[in-house]
Amino acid sequence: MLPIAIALAKDVPWDKNRQWLQLLAECGAPLFVSAELDILDADKKVAIKKAFADAANVQPTGEPLDRLTEQWPAKWKLNNREVTFN
Repeated sequence: MLPIAIALAKDVPWDKNRQWLQLLAECGAPLFVSAELDILDADKKVAIKKAFADAANVQPTGEPLDRLTEQWPAKWKLNNREVTFN
């Protein structure tokens, strides 16, 4: 699986980046994070730390469950559970 990255920037709403970070951390691919340091508050630092901890575990490859019906899949199978992203 290819490595996947997330860029945490002030121009991207944190609620969207938080979901993307969770998806990448739990999909079984190597995780890379690039962040603007001046936007990293305590909440974001905790989320990044958790994401790296999750990504460090061996996990089944994430599977988009609605990939055949949606242009941007929202329903995913991650760690043998269904997760919905907005």
